[in-house]
Formats: sequence, structure tokens, C-alpha cells
Amino acid sequence: MIEKAHKKGIKIILDAVLNHTGRGFWQFNHILENGNKSPYIDWFIVHDWPLRPYSNNEEMPINYEAWWGYPELPKLNTNNSFVQDYLFEMTEYWMDFGIDGWRIDVPMEINAPGFWEKFRKVVKKANPEAYIVGEVWGEAKEWLAGDRFDAVMNYIFANNAINYFGAKTININRFSHDKFKVEATGSREFGKRIDEMMKLYDWEITQSQLNLLDSHDMPRALWIMGNDKSALKLLVLFQMTMPGAPCVYYGDEVGLSSAGDPHCREAYPWGDRKRIDQDLHSFYKKLISLRNSNSVLRTGTYKTLYSDDDVFAFNREDDQNSVIVLFNSNQKEINVVFDTQNEVIESKLWSINGERLINIEGENKIQVKAREGVVIFFLEKFTKPLKFNILI
Repeated sequence: MIEKAHKKGIKIILDAVLNHTGRGFWQFNHILENGNKSPYIDWFIVHDWPLRPYSNNEEMPINYEAWWGYPELPKLNTNNSFVQDYLFEMTEYWMDFGIDGWRIDVPMEINAPGFWEKFRKVVKKANPEAYIVGEVWGEAKEWLAGDRFDAVMNYIFANNAINYFGAKTININRFSHDKFKVEATGSREFGKRIDEMMKLYDWEITQSQLNLLDSHDMPRALWIMGNDKSALKLLVLFQMTMPGAPCVYYGDEVGLSSAGDPHCREAYPWGDRKRIDQDLHSFYKKLISLRNSNSVLRTGTYKTLYSDDDVFAFNREDDQNSVIVLFNSNQKEINVVFDTQNEVIESKLWSINGERLINIEGENKIQVKAREGVVIFFLEKFTKPLKFNILI
């Protein structure tokens, strides 16, 4: 599978849970069968005997460390050198097998000194270009200092974007997490938070961040936003035009909408075509193609241009290209007036409703419909400062 994927330009990232195992893990079973005579006794954190992996209650709770107290998920003693050897040998095995990186589950729960630094060395020795992304919900500077991960799952991105683009229909009671606050946000506050997010890390790290909208650990974005498909389309346009690595959680692209765990982990509706939102699926494909065919949307610089009046706009540039991405989250049409100071600029306008070539000269007015986003590609660099105003 890896060989066929690589021929198509597809990378394979494995999900690594190094903090805990399943109850059926061989070494854990060896302890169950042999008690304190097992050589694997120190692979786990055992409090007393006999172990209670199945029959436990409030009076007789489990007597070993387990992830969030679930007896079926015993926690590994990652301070044990033999455990570390086992995990790093496993890491090396899969790297040699040909995978392209790792997604790290609950890394903050492993606090063994030097553990993640060792892990990175094993990965990068096998493949210096391998991608390591960690599950860290909040600010993660210590994890992105160059000695652990390349990126983290960017829940800050998801939180800010859902709160803004879904502000009209958002249900603030639909999700609760200490690092993810659901609240309706206006343009000014959104612009402030995005600029703060963009300044958190070095530019190289920002370009590597895993920009997700939701995941298996939270309700689907569409559900949080009251099943407002216009909000999801604006959200996805934002995701596909911002710096970072866009991550699509399977099923979002066909309209799956559900509450948190376990509902958000529903299987993809392969055999039920009635549940496939063809319009949304087509929209995702167009946006992914737009990003893939325009390098400026992948590697160009970033600058916020406007954040007010239910409008948000930013500029991205590289050596050859300049683009403005503008969102009208208002319930009515707006007019964007460009002032090019008499310079004629040939442009291509992409919107949710199609694309067309336009010429911007002098004061040129572009209409942006309610709940619509547009991407304006300038086919040549302009030599004079470009200004614009929003008329509502």
C-alpha cells in the first residue's frame, strides 16, 4: 500500500499512542499470568496485587495506572529504559518500512526526561523529511522548539475559525473543553485573534501546522455551527487559503454532522448515497484543486487587510503572485471598492459561485454576495499601493 501511495504522491502518517496500550498487550497479559514474577512488572505502574483489569468497582477500583482510569488502557511506564527501547525500536521498524511520519497521541502525558527528543532523533535519522505532529490543543512553543515536533494539531485555528464563520448559528453549549471555547466572534476580535495566532511561532512552523476544523475528539464543525452549510463553506475556504497544512476529517466533505465522542467517530457512509452531499463534496474538491494549483496559497506570505463589518480579508504574496482572500459573513451583499491609483491590473476572481477574469482600474467595484468568499488573483504585481474600501 505504501509503495502504491508513494507512486501517487501520497504520504503515509501513522498514529502513535506511546503513552498506553490495550488490555490485550502481550506484556500486560504476561503480568496477569505471572504476577510479580513477570520480567515485565516494571513496564507498567502497578500499585498492588492481584491486578483487577476486568472486575473492578468503586469499592475495588483498578490497582494500576491507566489512561483516564479506563482499565482496558493500562499506562506504560515510559521512564523504564526497556519500555523506551521497545517503543523506539517500533518507531525505527515502521520508519524503515517506509512510512512518512507520525501523529503523536497525548504527548503531554509522557514526561520521562528526554523521551521526545530521543523519539525525534530516531525518526529524523531514518528520514530527515518525516513529519511529526503532536496532539497539543493549546499554545505549544515548548513542543515546537526544534527538538520534538514539527507541528501540532492546530486546535487554535479551528476554534477561532468556527467561532467567527459560524457566529450566526453557533450553539455555545454544544462543546466544552478547557482549550476550546465555543463563542460567537465578530470580525474585529477574529482579526485580532488570527494575528495573535500568526505570531505564536516562527514562520516555518506556522507553515507546517496541521490546520484542522474538527477531529475524532470533538463534535463535527458543521454540527457546532447549527448545520449551517454556508458557514462550513466559508470555513473551508479559509482553511484552504491560509498558511499551514489543511486537514480534512473524513466525512466532513460529504456533510457528516454529529455530536462529540463517540458520535463524531461514525463510519463513512460508503453504501448510503442519500447521505452524500454532492454539492459540498464538489466544493471541497474545487478548493483543494485551487490550493494545489496556486503555490502562493501554500507558501506565500500572510497579512491581514481588513477585519470589520462582518468582513475579513487577507493578502498572500510570493515573488511572482499576489492574492487577496475576502469573506463576507454578512447576511447581505457588499461592494468592495479597489483604488489602484489609475494602474490597470488584470485579475482573476474566484468565488464559491465560479470564477472569471476581471480588470481592476482606477476605482473598481466588485460585488460580493451575502455569505460568500472570494479569492482575487492578481495576474501581475502592482507597483503602487493597492487600497480598498467596503460598502455595505
